[in-house]
Amino acid sequence: MTPIWRMVTLFIPIYWSLNWSRLIGDLCAASWASPLSELGLSDLPKVAAPYSPYLSPLIILVALLMMSYQSTWLHDTGIKYFPLDTSEALDRMYGSLGGIILTLGILISPHARWTLSRSPLLWLRKVSFAIYLLHGTFLRTIFTSVLHFGHPKTLVPEYNADGAEYHVERYPVPGYFQCAVATVVLGGCVGVASQVWNRRLEPVFATITSKLEVMATGKPEPETRPNESTILPRRKD
Repeated sequence: MTPIWRMVTLFIPIYWSLNWSRLIGDLCAASWASPLSELGLSDLPKVAAPYSPYLSPLIILVALLMMSYQSTWLHDTGIKYFPLDTSEALDRMYGSLGGIILTLGILISPHARWTLSRSPLLWLRKVSFAIYLLHGTFLRTIFTSVLHFGHPKTLVPEYNADGAEYHVERYPVPGYFQCAVATVVLGGCVGVASQVWNRRLEPVFATITSKLEVMATGKPEPETRPNESTILPRRKD
C-alpha cells in the first residue's frame, strides 16, 4: 500500500469521527497523527520544499497563534465571527487545529525539520511520548503544590444564571516568580521521569509488544542486527 492509499483509508474514520468532534468541541487531534506521519513519508515534503521558505513561516506563525491564545479570547472571537451555541468548546477546536497546522508547516519545511533535529531537541523527540504520558500526573501533584505553596484558600464570589452571588474556596493567583519556579520544577521532574521511562520501561513494553505480535500473526520475530534501528526511516530532504 502506498502512503497516499493509507492516508485515504485513514481519512475515512477521521471523517466519521467529526460528529463526535462536534459534540466534545475537539477535532480529535490524536486521530490526525497517522495521516500526518504518512504525509511525512510521501513525496509532498519534497515537492513543497522549494516553496517552504514562503509557506512554512506563515503556516507555523498562524498555528502558534491559534495554539497560544487564551481559551476565553478564542471562544469570544469564534462566537463573534462564527455565531454558535456559547456552550461549544471553540477554544479546544482552535487549539487542536493549530497543532495540526503546525505539524503540516514543519513537514513541508526542510529548514524546520533540520532545526528540530538538533540537540537537545533530538533528545526531546525521543522522550516525547513519555512526556505525553506523564505530564498530567506531575501537573496535578508537584506543579500545583509548588504553585500554591504558602497560599491558603480564599472565598471568591461567583454568580449563577439568576445573578445571585455565592462564594467558593479557591487558591489565589500566585505571582510571576512563583509561577516561574513551579514551571522550572515541573520541567525538571517531567524530564527526569521521561528519561527513566524511556530507558527502563519502554524496552520492556517493546518486548511485550513483539511477543504479542508473534502470537497474533504466527510469524517468527524478525531478527534485528546490532545497533540497527527499527524506527521508520526519516526523510533526508
